[in-house]
Amino acid sequence: MVFVVVTGTPGVGKTVFSKALAKALGFKYLDVGEFCVKEGYVVGYDEERGSYIADTDRLKERLKRLKDGDYVLDGHISHLAAPPHLVRLVYVLRCHPEVLRKRLEARGYPPGKVHENVMAEVLDVCLVEALELHDGKVCELDSTGKDVEKLVSEALAVYHGESKPKTGVVDWVSQLQQEGLLEKYLKG
Repeated sequence: MVFVVVTGTPGVGKTVFSKALAKALGFKYLDVGEFCVKEGYVVGYDEERGSYIADTDRLKERLKRLKDGDYVLDGHISHLAAPPHLVRLVYVLRCHPEVLRKRLEARGYPPGKVHENVMAEVLDVCLVEALELHDGKVCELDSTGKDVEKLVSEALAVYHGESKPKTGVVDWVSQLQQEGLLEKYLKG
């Protein structure tokens, strides 16, 4: 069994990308957050954030016992739950903070949750965590303004060894500073 992991801040485009990548690879698709709730790997509910708190250790053990082939794991905690020895690649999707903010607001996220997620994107939280757990297997992809076919094509080139996985693709702090937007995000 092999896992290809797709992670990133909520709103960067993980689900559409993950489903298309699974289809292109002939892998099964698994929404890690949904699986976690359905299978009971939850230790609580965060009222302020409006989200479940996953028991990633128990979830990791359960994922080791999946059957019937290879999987694309989708979710902002998938890099935390995936057993490292079964991971082939981790794709960290990134999205410009202004685009991300608009997407999260359109989803009806409360302002505090929008700010927290946008700051997580600005500060590379998912990327840093993925590198700590899966170094050498991490590929950062900027989804800003790209259609899913382009992203899948980039991902497949890395998967098939036609190009090397890259990190450091985006630097939102520098870009926001150049665009005159950094102070807006730092103030919240």
